[in-house]
Amino acid sequence: MAQVREVAGALIRASKERGMATLLVGHVTKDGAIAGPRLLEHLVDVVLHFEGDRHARLRLVRGVKNRYGATDEVGCFELHDEGITGLADPSGLFLTRRAEPVPGTCLTVTLEGRRPLVAEVQALTVDSQIPSPRRTTSGLETSRVSMMLAVLEQRGRISALGKRDIYSATVGGVKLSEPAADLAIALALASAASDTPLPKNLVAIGEVGLAGEVRRVTGVQRRLAEAARLGFTHALVPGDPGKVPAGMRVLEVADIGDALRVLPGRPRREERGRRPGPGPRAAREGGLRARPLRTVGTAPSLSGRAPVDFPLVPPARRCTPTRHDEIHRGALDIWAARGTVDLATGGVQWQPTTGHRAPARPGVAPGSTG
Repeated sequence: MAQVREVAGALIRASKERGMATLLVGHVTKDGAIAGPRLLEHLVDVVLHFEGDRHARLRLVRGVKNRYGATDEVGCFELHDEGITGLADPSGLFLTRRAEPVPGTCLTVTLEGRRPLVAEVQALTVDSQIPSPRRTTSGLETSRVSMMLAVLEQRGRISALGKRDIYSATVGGVKLSEPAADLAIALALASAASDTPLPKNLVAIGEVGLAGEVRRVTGVQRRLAEAARLGFTHALVPGDPGKVPAGMRVLEVADIGDALRVLPGRPRREERGRRPGPGPRAAREGGLRARPLRTVGTAPSLSGRAPVDFPLVPPARRCTPTRHDEIHRGALDIWAARGTVDLATGGVQWQPTTGHRAPARPGVAPGSTG
């Protein structure tokens, strides 16, 4: 500790006496922190981290500490055979230009410090050959991808993801860790599952919660301005995005269901999850209590018995044929036991709760039991 303090103090005194800037190059740990005691970090004025994947061309210089300015500035550099050169517009490194859109891809705009960068998220789903499907990610957080899979299955009603191998990655080696990329990840997964490409020139920005809602993120206007500058014309964003760039069409989405409607062939919200059968009002009105029925018809003969006049079930309470058969047979047995119907002649004398008297068969006097 004393040796580090003494060496750093001697370098600082020499820099001040000669009026020059001094660069100290050190090692970092696996977590990205400066190796050794943090005393050296407190003695200097600026701490810069040089980051980048060894297999990617992009290198980032990020400010961690700066006594004379902001720490949210990022310098972008490209690594090539001749050395390292600065990049004024690094967004092209994270995009794949295609003539036609491909299923399983979605674009988003991330913020590296104050600089917006357009990045591409790719997803691929295939049938799994093992009991536990694979979940492989590159450039994305595995926990966020798993959360988007759960939201799509529960809130988006996409059940084809649970038993499939899923691979997700970013283009160009960029790492997306901010929540603003959630919507792009979810749309890329849904597009891959349905094998349906998203519309061309579309970017998706927004955080997705466990309830399926799409939340606001910071810097939406800067993100949209960067997307418009690169020629994108459509965007999916949370509510209240602010000022929209000229020539860009912005669609505000409230939840993941609204966002999935951009997929061609996706049913509308009111059509998803609709089941055939009576509505809530008909279900409340249904039951065994007799009601005056407008239509009277002849029920089919059961077990060779003579046909009898039987009120038809109204449309809201109409049952399946099997269930209708059971109800009809049970009603005949009950009425025969009470003496209100004669199975030999088919005469019916039924008194509903409302006082309405159903007509009897021709030739049978009302009130007669046959």
